[in-house]
Amino acid sequence: MPKALVVNWTIYYNQLRWIEKVAERMANIKDIARLADVSMGTVSNYLNKTRPVSPEKAQRIQAAILQASYQPNAAGRSLRRKRRTDVGVLLPNLEDPHYASVLSGITAYFRDTEYFVDVFTSGDDPEAEAHALSQLLSREPMGLILVPCRKSGQDLDVPVVEVDRRSGAGQRGFASFDHKETFRRVARSFLDRGVWRVALLTGPARFTSEREAREGYEQAFFEVGRSDAQLPILTAMPTKEDAFRAVTDVAAGLRPEVVITTCEPMALGVYEALALLGWDMEQITIVSPGHRFWSRYSGSRFFLPIDRPSFALGRAAAQLLTRLDEAQTVQDRTLRLEDDLSCLEGPKAPLPVRTAEPCSLRVLMMDNPQAEFLEHVLYRFQKETNINVTMVKQPHKDIFDTIVHDRGTREFDAYVYNISWLPNLVNGNVLADLTPHIARTGFDPDIYFPGCLGHYGAYAGKNYGLPFLYTPQILYYRRDLF
Repeated sequence: MPKALVVNWTIYYNQLRWIEKVAERMANIKDIARLADVSMGTVSNYLNKTRPVSPEKAQRIQAAILQASYQPNAAGRSLRRKRRTDVGVLLPNLEDPHYASVLSGITAYFRDTEYFVDVFTSGDDPEAEAHALSQLLSREPMGLILVPCRKSGQDLDVPVVEVDRRSGAGQRGFASFDHKETFRRVARSFLDRGVWRVALLTGPARFTSEREAREGYEQAFFEVGRSDAQLPILTAMPTKEDAFRAVTDVAAGLRPEVVITTCEPMALGVYEALALLGWDMEQITIVSPGHRFWSRYSGSRFFLPIDRPSFALGRAAAQLLTRLDEAQTVQDRTLRLEDDLSCLEGPKAPLPVRTAEPCSLRVLMMDNPQAEFLEHVLYRFQKETNINVTMVKQPHKDIFDTIVHDRGTREFDAYVYNISWLPNLVNGNVLADLTPHIARTGFDPDIYFPGCLGHYGAYAGKNYGLPFLYTPQILYYRRDLF
């Protein structure tokens, strides 16, 4: 055997023995440097992202990390950086879905990093906020993400990002929505249609987000030359209970057609107050930024949700905090996200036409949560169309037989059916051809995803149903078998 071959095999054998020994204990940065054939400083730069590492060396280091099953010691790295890896988060509460979503965005951003998120709530109490800040700072965090409830000129010795509200302290990052523009556009959408009795319910003016909402509301009236028509601005703490009390005291004198609120809990407080006072909730609209998650109310006229991307705001705040921590200077410390105001455009589908004479419909539904949701919007449909609807619910296992049997009795006017039943129901002459009715009424197929109307409601080139529910499904499979 050649001498060079013997030497190379010996080196290879020794390398294997060394890897086995590393596997028997916890690998360290020195082991990774030896495996990757780089210096320990280069490995440190790669792990801590303190200096650029060439792609070729980075690839070797990553391969060595996987080969040695190396786990970085977060506590040790934190000590070397002379601060811990905690990220402090201080929110007013977690009952408001907006703040819960902001927190979800923050934790999602830091999920696969070395950082730990510590969460405190203040209840919008300045003393509680001061105590929470003291607790967070005692942990020597990497930085803080705050929704402050008080003015502060305190210069904290860590990076800080404020969300929604500004405390007045300088050199802090800021992530928020354009509250002034959002509420200006919301108010204008009603004023431009001749709806003048538009009220605004906000939180205290010391919160900059609430002050901006007031400014946008007032600007809308100024732009249309009707500042004299502006109703008094109502103020309450941004909670359901405070909003309930504020509206109960003044609702009779204001008699608004629209109430704009600055958060979802306040909108719910407004609704419960007006309902308790006996108002016809179909004659009023409550507008609130938030999410379209109010399944109980979202189909009703009285609730108009502005879709607010709170999760994205949380991620943006976390990303900005990371930039502030990694760089000595950050040019742009302010981030502004946009609310989704598409709800102001109204539905594409035409509203139902009211019949001259009252009539009735009987509808056969599967007994499930979707049927319960439809029951909540029936009142509006009946009031607008003069059509009385009786809903009959049956279990899924019974409904097909009921539909087939109804061919002879004609007890029902409309059914909910599974698409797998469609060929049998059409060939059995159970369903009516809706194609000419859809064309005649000017029905807008664009309210569905492309191809959805045909895929779920058509058979042999004709439409026999209108899809109203689709359940996303996921197929899991093993790649080693298929």
